[in-house]
Amino acid sequence: MATTKPRYKLIGLLGLLGYLFAMLGIALGIIPYVAILGLAGVIVAGIAWIILGVDLKDNYYKVLGIILVASTIALFTMIYTWAYTIIIQIIMHQHVSTNKKEVFENLIDQMLLLAALISLIIWPTEVFHIVGHFKARRDLEIELFKYSAITRLIALIFNMISTLLLIQNMYTSKQEILKIIEDVSRSMGTAIPEEIMFKLAKIIGLPLVLAFIASIAMVIANTLSAVGFNKLRKFVDEVEKNVQSIHQIPTPS
Repeated sequence: MATTKPRYKLIGLLGLLGYLFAMLGIALGIIPYVAILGLAGVIVAGIAWIILGVDLKDNYYKVLGIILVASTIALFTMIYTWAYTIIIQIIMHQHVSTNKKEVFENLIDQMLLLAALISLIIWPTEVFHIVGHFKARRDLEIELFKYSAITRLIALIFNMISTLLLIQNMYTSKQEILKIIEDVSRSMGTAIPEEIMFKLAKIIGLPLVLAFIASIAMVIANTLSAVGFNKLRKFVDEVEKNVQSIHQIPTPS
């Protein structure tokens, strides 16, 4: 049983801001620190789901919100730790005589492991996210949540195919990638030969295209979620206006 008056205005505002920030984090992720804004947006959106679950006394919304917050913090910690470790390793290798090929091979292995770990966090989280949107469409009667869920499902499928292809291609073509890195390092300061570009495109080209499609779908999905939460906030305003207009109707004399 829901509370007497769910805080739909607060939930709508947090959801609107959270998913807008998440959308910007994906669309403008190449800009420094904007990606962090996207992660913060997911946390804000997670808080919106938690409050919705508390007010409606719905455990699924509570769990979904907690998962969004926890998984985002875990992702940030994992990526930050990995980046910090890589920097330390590079600094140490500058002072120690080490085979560059071994360094790059180790880097590729770490990237593959990181991609696998990130996927194990993101994919189950997104499944919960999709189900939560379908449920919100039914409970709140806001059609945009259903469209967001469908778009998220499309993005998830493309993301899974892209990640699996990338991991497989990089693992099976590891020696070829190392050779490409050596060729690129030797041609620093000059134009990279077309042959090298073709080889690289053959390995990561299709996964990158699929990842780009998944990113576009996720931008659309986050935008739909933001508008859906905003509609929830506006719905409350409309109800309050209707109530006020009813009270202002003059009584017959």
